[in-house]
Order: sequence, then structure tokens, then C-alpha cells
Amino acid sequence: MGDRKGCENDYNKALAIFKSKKTHVSDFDPSVIEREKAIEKEQRLLAGEITETESEVITKFNDLLTVETDANIKPEYKNHTRGHVQNTNMEIDPAPIFTLTYYSHDNTLNGKTHYMREVADINDSHLLTHPMVIVAGETKLAESAIKEHFSSIEYYNGLLATSEPRSVDYLGRAMDYMLVKNVDLAIDDATRAIALSPKFTLAYFLRATARLTQWQMQKNKSLAETSSEDKNSEPLRGADDVMQLKEVISDFDQVIALSPKNVYAYFNKGNTFILMGNLTSAVACFSSAIELKPDLGEAYYNRGLTYMQLGNKELGIADLSKAGELGILPSYNVLKRMR
Repeated sequence: MGDRKGCENDYNKALAIFKSKKTHVSDFDPSVIEREKAIEKEQRLLAGEITETESEVITKFNDLLTVETDANIKPEYKNHTRGHVQNTNMEIDPAPIFTLTYYSHDNTLNGKTHYMREVADINDSHLLTHPMVIVAGETKLAESAIKEHFSSIEYYNGLLATSEPRSVDYLGRAMDYMLVKNVDLAIDDATRAIALSPKFTLAYFLRATARLTQWQMQKNKSLAETSSEDKNSEPLRGADDVMQLKEVISDFDQVIALSPKNVYAYFNKGNTFILMGNLTSAVACFSSAIELKPDLGEAYYNRGLTYMQLGNKELGIADLSKAGELGILPSYNVLKRMR
């Protein structure tokens, strides 16, 4: 069932009962034999005596994903920057999408900051209430900051009601709605901004990330209402899923059409293709991002994981190794566990 914690609890309780009754318990462990076979096979693989098939690579990588999803595994080191990072039990998830926010935060994968020309341009205009930044992953706010953004929403409500609406004002309110997790209204405001300024690159980018967040929230809600038995099976991608994710792709395509060197649109588009199950297109997007920004470790990491899912271990290892060199520490963990 994938419940490793429950398994260990019952096993330890059984041993305690045996011990109290002075019952002999065999120390035979069949997993030792399996482990020795696996080590022997890996040594032969490294020596070039045999090669792994594509299906074996896919199975091995999917086994890692299944273990991390279903089991509660504690890391050997609490601080992932100390000790041997390849020995820690990290979750094997793609690097998250890049989002627009007002708050800089430490990247969970590395400490690099990111630059987008359109973000710099709008900050130079001083038309928003705060300077905008682009970061990897979600921004978690303190309660005081959340209250501030509700106040900002009220400010934009008054401004839009009493003056000629501007696309930048709708974008500003959409930013506030995103930060207080009202993605539906964020999408509406980004759409209004686009209607007023059809070439507003940031509005397309924000709407794409909002739509992707909306899809993920709906998916999480659906999973929460699903039985544990069904959760262990691969969720079917329904027509609604495909349609929503195609809208996300369409918005990122608009960003790329308006800003062909926007590396983060290519990267986010690659992540969206992964969700759609279109791994070949995901690889192409990550490759485009790498071509534009050769030091984008997140793109190497995600492309490496995608290659592993496609069964191409050689290219997967090459990308994960490069990602590790660029500061994406979980790469080393995946590399060791794939071996």
C-alpha cells in the first residue's frame, strides 16, 4: 500500500512481542539478496558488460517517484547543504515554475536571482505599488503582508471606479489577487489588462501562471476527495484538464511571440507540458530555455528528470550532472539513487 511508516510500526511491535515471549526470530532478510543482485548489476552496467533497456530506466525512475509520493521518509540530514547531499531522501519533483511577485526569497534549489526585461521596464515606470520580481516557486506571505494586499485591492477598486481604466492598474490588482490566492479574479483582471493592451507581455505571463495555479488547486482538491486506493493509480487527464493546460500553453506562446528571448516562458511552458504528459515537447522547451540561458540550472534539472522518464538514462545523467554543477543540489541525490 506504500505505507512504510505503518509497516515499520507494526514490524517493530511484532519484534517486541516476540522478544517478550522469548520467541526466536529469524534474521533472514530477502531484501539483502535483492540489494546484492542490484549492486552486481550496476557494477556490470558501469563496466559496460550490459546496458539498461529504456523500459528498465523508466521503471527505476518511476519507482523513485512512487516511494517519495507514498512513503514518509525522514532525511538523513536536516540541513541539505551539509553532509553528503546525495544521501538525503529528497522529493523528486521538477523545479517549480517562475512567477511574478513583489517579494524576493531564497531559491529552494540555489541562491540565484533572475532577470526579465519586461519586469525591469515596469519597475522603471513606477506604475505599480511595489517593485516586481520574478522568482522560482510560490511566495508565502505573513498575515500582515496579506492584509496589506487586501488594502491595495481596495485602492485599485477606487482607482478603477473613478478614473479611466489602465491596463497596468488591472495588472497591479491581479498581482494582489494572486498574492492573496484569489486566482479566479487574478485571471479576470489579467484578461482585462490584455483587452486594453493586447501586447502586454507581463499580463499574458501573469495570466498563464494564474491559470496553472488554478488548475493545480482544482487538482489538489480532486485528489483530496479521492480514495487512497485511487490515489495510487495514475490520474487520468480528462478533457477539462487538457483544455485548461492548453490555455496556459497559449498564454506562454503569446509571451514568446512578444518576447522571443523570454527564457522563463519557455521553462514554464516545459513544466506545463510535463503536466499534460507531453514529455517530448517538454524536453524541447527546456532545451530552448537552455539555449537562451546556458546557466539556468533549473532547466537542466527538469530536462534531466524528463529524459529519465523517457528512459534516456545517458542524457538524463548528463543534464542532472550539469544541474548539480550549477547549484541544483537535489541533482546529486537523483543521480545516486538512479545508480
